[in-house]
Amino acid sequence: MYQQSLFTKRINQWFVFIVALLLLSHAGVVQSEDQKEGGLIGILTGQKISLDTKTGKEIRASADGVFPGDTNEYTLAYQNRETADSLKRIIIATPIPQETVWILQSAKAEIPSNLEASIDGGKQYQAPPIMIPTPGPDGKEMILVEAPAEAYTHLRWILSKPLAPGSEAVVRYRVKVK
Repeated sequence: MYQQSLFTKRINQWFVFIVALLLLSHAGVVQSEDQKEGGLIGILTGQKISLDTKTGKEIRASADGVFPGDTNEYTLAYQNRETADSLKRIIIATPIPQETVWILQSAKAEIPSNLEASIDGGKQYQAPPIMIPTPGPDGKEMILVEAPAEAYTHLRWILSKPLAPGSEAVVRYRVKVK
């Protein structure tokens, strides 16, 4: 019995790892009103984040192995490779990998932007926290409450300024592996 449950746990861990890798290979999508062929290039990286119990400082490591309870940070970096034109109205969008939960308020950008999130598979976006209707204490009247972290499916950053030639837009967010 013990061997079987350990085997099942290992299979589940490998499944999560494979799913995460497949999702990350398609993680970042960029849209630009005036995107030119080859004008914008992007790179996605992932790191495992842990805490040094002695110093209290974060430790960053390769996200080669993904296990339940791990915290991972994903960074999407896009560069405008145009030599003459700024790119306007850039939107960087990414799904939150399956079998993970977005760590609320962990999304950051190194360029002025507006963060939006989705709880419906990327069909609609709005600024977090997203409020959802739920029955009130009396069970009849609906009230609005913050969507739980598990409900979020996608994130996107709408850049506030054009991306100048040679400039880079970097965004990042963290997830907890289920």
